Amino acid sequence: MLRRTIIKGLPNDFLEFQKFELEKEGTGDLKKEFAFRTIGPKAESKVTNIRARVWQIVCKLEEVKEKLLRDYHTKRQGEIKLDPSLANEWPIIFTPVALYEFYKNKKANQTLFLSLQKDVGRCDPGNKEFNDKHNPCTSGNNPVFNLMNAYAHYDPEIEYCQGINVVMSWILKYTRTESGKCTIDGHKELAYNEVDAFYIFVHIVENLEYRRVYDQELSKLKDHLDLIESVLMTGFPEIYEHFIDSDIDMF
Repeated sequence: MLRRTIIKGLPNDFLEFQKFELEKEGTGDLKKEFAFRTIGPKAESKVTNIRARVWQIVCKLEEVKEKLLRDYHTKRQGEIKLDPSLANEWPIIFTPVALYEFYKNKKANQTLFLSLQKDVGRCDPGNKEFNDKHNPCTSGNNPVFNLMNAYAHYDPEIEYCQGINVVMSWILKYTRTESGKCTIDGHKELAYNEVDAFYIFVHIVENLEYRRVYDQELSKLKDHLDLIESVLMTGFPEIYEHFIDSDIDMF
């Protein structure tokens, strides 16, 4: 269903371009090759972690992936229409996995890199896989750094804000899937699913409207603090009055 939906949801000129390219290359089985390029290989990681499957269902992950892929191509068309020389900076991308890889592999400027590098180890102290000293950010294998870097380039207006690292680390831990390997004691080894974690985080900040928690004004955070103050005022008036009488600035 997802594969059919992705093909159906892509802009028409993108699909026509693909057909043109395949015809130009003289591909034998046009229909088969076109489907492969558009949806990617059929082999996908098997989700055996119940928590990971629940996240997929609750976040409607297939719909999120489809939307982001469609939005990317719409934006790509607009950017290239304004400036054709940008074509190389906006490659044609066929799958949600490739879209994540596109953002993940973008090089962070020095300021951004140092911010991400500083915070990877803070999100889950003791987890060596997230720690820059044991799993360097420059290695390409640090899942938290990869996720933070991908989102920073996906949403350059927000880029990075402290706290994003913690949310991403927990999503990563709850969406692990079987890697096909076993640990020394015989248990199935779980691998971090960066792709699903990326789209789940985007779902949280965009569809659940938590993006404003991380904007420059921290506007959503202020809304939450106002709500907490209101709860204290109506539900715990004695505590609220004590704060006021003691000249305590709660927030």
